[in-house]
Amino acid sequence: MVETQSALRRLACLCWVDARIAQPWLYKAPHLLGVLHAHVALGALGWNAAGPAFVASVCTIAGLAGLAYVANDLADREADRRAGKPNLLSSAGPGRTAALAAGFALAAFGPWFAVLPLEAPGRFLLALQLALVAAYSLPPLRLKERGLAGVFADALYAHAVPALLATLTYRAMADGPLPTLPRFAVPLVAWQFALGVRNILLHQLADLEHDRRSGLRTWVTQHGTEAAWRGLRRVVVPLELASFAAFLAALAPAAPLLLPSFALRSLWIARSKPVDRSDLRATLYAYLDPFYVRWLPLLLIAAAVPREPAFVALLLVQAVGWGDGRFTLRGVLDPACGRLQPRGVASGG
Repeated sequence: MVETQSALRRLACLCWVDARIAQPWLYKAPHLLGVLHAHVALGALGWNAAGPAFVASVCTIAGLAGLAYVANDLADREADRRAGKPNLLSSAGPGRTAALAAGFALAAFGPWFAVLPLEAPGRFLLALQLALVAAYSLPPLRLKERGLAGVFADALYAHAVPALLATLTYRAMADGPLPTLPRFAVPLVAWQFALGVRNILLHQLADLEHDRRSGLRTWVTQHGTEAAWRGLRRVVVPLELASFAAFLAALAPAAPLLLPSFALRSLWIARSKPVDRSDLRATLYAYLDPFYVRWLPLLLIAAAVPREPAFVALLLVQAVGWGDGRFTLRGVLDPACGRLQPRGVASGG
């Protein structure tokens, strides 16, 4: 029994820390599950459809994220060694690498054969996402080192394409009235794309010294920190805010508490936990990201509870799986694995 528990703990920590599943689990999965919860709030998905969709979505999100990290670490193994950065595959032979890739592939694609519908547009988007993952990390294209193309590729495969794929998938599963596709999907995809660009630029800024030591030519190493911060302040973050506001407006008829909740939370932070507004990273991590990944999904599920009380169960699962307290998944795995995960959002890198 003890040996079994120890083996399960090692497997959990391999995924949570070494494979860096903690990052997409905590900071990317809530966005995609939020698309599911938005359809729940709008009445397009009842409990009988939403429950299986939730489980299947968690599996495929974790699997696709794991595949992306395996591809990235496989391509960056030598560069990470030179820079002294951790790498999942630094000492892995071909057998372990293949086993990891196969395990993540099973988690990524199994749900599409068992639960999730995959119509022609969805097949195209799934293929596009996999192609972008490969093109971003692997030669001969290796867009990661091709300036703005790498920034856009990361934002597309990590955020925008999955958001659109999730939208089309849940629409195909709908057992209730559907929102107009352009009004829902256009602001959603624009918000996720802007968020993805923001995240990869912040990631490149944080990794600047490592990337320089390893000889990695990212957009930030080529154009400098001033250009990155200027682009974030003048273009990327304003687009993120505008598209997010449009997305909330599209959801307002079904979830009228979204905008007031965001405003009240922002006011509470400004008064009780003031942040240096000149520090853009700290401001984004204080005002926007916690609302995106913790409060927005919960508020969307809560909007459906009066219609179907069974959604209380989904509300509790969401709170435990993606909350930040002692009795959450993170509160258990971080201490068990001996390493606290960063609080900010990190992109694929």
